[in-house]
Amino acid sequence: MYTLPIGFVYRRGASSARVVVGIGDCVDNPTPLHTLGTCALIDDEPQADTFVGSQAFDSFLFDFLRDQVPKTAAFIAHARELGDGALAVVDMRSPQTSSDDLDYFCTFDVQDGKIVPGSFSRNMGHQLMSEHGFFCLHVELYSEFIERLAPILRGEAAA
Repeated sequence: MYTLPIGFVYRRGASSARVVVGIGDCVDNPTPLHTLGTCALIDDEPQADTFVGSQAFDSFLFDFLRDQVPKTAAFIAHARELGDGALAVVDMRSPQTSSDDLDYFCTFDVQDGKIVPGSFSRNMGHQLMSEHGFFCLHVELYSEFIERLAPILRGEAAA
């Protein structure tokens, strides 16, 4: 599995019952993209069923997927094999045997083996954190995602 580069940092909020879940090493003055969301802790473990995601990070992720999936070799090849239909971008955190139909990020229409431009359809039920952990991108998407996110986390670019 591919996780974010530095790891997740759990910071206690004003209430000891909830924490801010963030990424990167900028925990004192984080940008909105440093914050994945908040959740409750039980025995110092984050609880997926109480996770409330950050709108800024969520928007960044889905804008990235809308832009990058049609350019990614693995998805281009999968569309070619599919021929016609819907190409789902699956969240890799879930076990292959999972029947959790909400653990995909989005779909794209495929016609004649090609991803149809502008056919992005977001899965509104997708959660950044589930009982299987935090979201996990396909390896080819992950590397590009980190490349786009890293300068923002270093404070080199605006969100």
